[in-house]
Amino acid sequence: MKALIYSPQEWQIIFEKIKKDKPPSVWMIRDNMRKKMGFTIREHTEWLGYYDDATKEQRKAKFHGYQTMIHLDFYDERYRSLFLLKYGSEPMSEKLIS
Repeated sequence: MKALIYSPQEWQIIFEKIKKDKPPSVWMIRDNMRKKMGFTIREHTEWLGYYDDATKEQRKAKFHGYQTMIHLDFYDERYRSLFLLKYGSEPMSEKLIS
């Protein structure tokens, strides 16, 4: 199943909503989050390339060096659908990739 990918800023907004909705025992313990919400959180850092190799547009957009993204790995489609209904639509970063 495809993971939802968020920028750290997008994820922080969603995580604040989760903190309001769920008790700390759910969002502080990875195994409980998987059981109750159907996903685990993974931080992924990707190498985009050297500054000198980037075009002017890529440099302006800071599309060089390392980029950190937050991946939500879902284990069941129904939990993924519920998450998207409750906390918003597809992540902005996923719309840019497609």
